[in-house]
Amino acid sequence: MHALNFKITLNNNFKSTNRMYKQFIFLISFLSTFFSVSAQNKTYELLKHYPELGGVLVTYNKDTNKGLIITANDLSQSLSWDAASELNESTLDYDQSAAQFSDWRLPNIEELNTLYTLKDSLGLKPTYYWSASHSNDGGAWEKNFGNGRQVYVAKRVSNVVRTVREVSFDKEEALVLT
Repeated sequence: MHALNFKITLNNNFKSTNRMYKQFIFLISFLSTFFSVSAQNKTYELLKHYPELGGVLVTYNKDTNKGLIITANDLSQSLSWDAASELNESTLDYDQSAAQFSDWRLPNIEELNTLYTLKDSLGLKPTYYWSASHSNDGGAWEKNFGNGRQVYVAKRVSNVVRTVREVSFDKEEALVLT
């Protein structure tokens, strides 16, 4: 939904014409059912939780106007890579804000490296997390959030899962990068 920003100035002659004034108010009421009228735009900050986005805004690319969102919590159980990469609504045990979205996925290895640099701010545990990066030989990349080590391991190993999703922002939305 796009916000429509406008300012209306009524002169005294218009206000004094009661019938026209009532028609104007009716027209504004009618139009408000089709448009979201907003006095100001939403402001997002990095590393803050936004229920309307499903989690924490981690990164923002101003060239593409896209951001990376991470869920507020790890999944409650460790999963093999195959199980983690095939997440669906029955597998997910997210909070209510994250549950409204179905596009959660494992982070790729570059995104996982970014998450590692922000681990303290994001409350990530000092354990192994899966990445989406893998090959067809039965292995995938995991990252140890205790020491930062990346390891290529068998997909049958169980690791902790924290998922991400990409979000596109409207041009009107203001982002504050802190």
